Amino acid sequence: MFAVAGPGSITVSMVKGLKGLQDIKPDWDRIHSKLENPTYHQDWRWMAALQERLIEKPIYFVILKRGSDVVAILPLQLRKTTKAGITIDHLSFPHHSHVVLSDALVDLKQVGETDFEAILDFLEQQSEFRWDEIGLVGIDSRALIREWLMRCGIELEEVSNSAYFDWPEGSFDTNLSKKFINIHQFIRL
Repeated sequence: MFAVAGPGSITVSMVKGLKGLQDIKPDWDRIHSKLENPTYHQDWRWMAALQERLIEKPIYFVILKRGSDVVAILPLQLRKTTKAGITIDHLSFPHHSHVVLSDALVDLKQVGETDFEAILDFLEQQSEFRWDEIGLVGIDSRALIREWLMRCGIELEEVSNSAYFDWPEGSFDTNLSKKFINIHQFIRL
């Protein structure tokens, strides 16, 4: 586990694979039990089934704590993709052809408007793996991550499910060494 302290009482850490999921299961159950309309893809059992049966590479679980309470868990998978003939390291929700919907586990009453930025800062600083892009796809209209990102100033783009916004320092075609965030169905205002 790798952890970075954020502003105030926020801490971001990460675990991976089935062992990591087992370690955070009590926190996952606590948040999941509070959800008004839980769905199967917000349950740790779904993540365990994906990791055991469908996804060979480890799923990383980024954990956001406020004080001592876990308030969000973002499952991510690292994959190689190609854009314009260039291979990039792409972080996304766990991906498989049988996985249509994705979500993070979020206690919407506890997360703040800048907390997602703390996750991005953590991912930028961690040394477990290298990444070039984050793409979040398969987000249902009632997904927790959708509401959280919208609170953070990221608005749904109804026209396309492949919109992205660049990391502030540059764009993909002008500065390949800078990170950029690709959030499908969302754009920064």
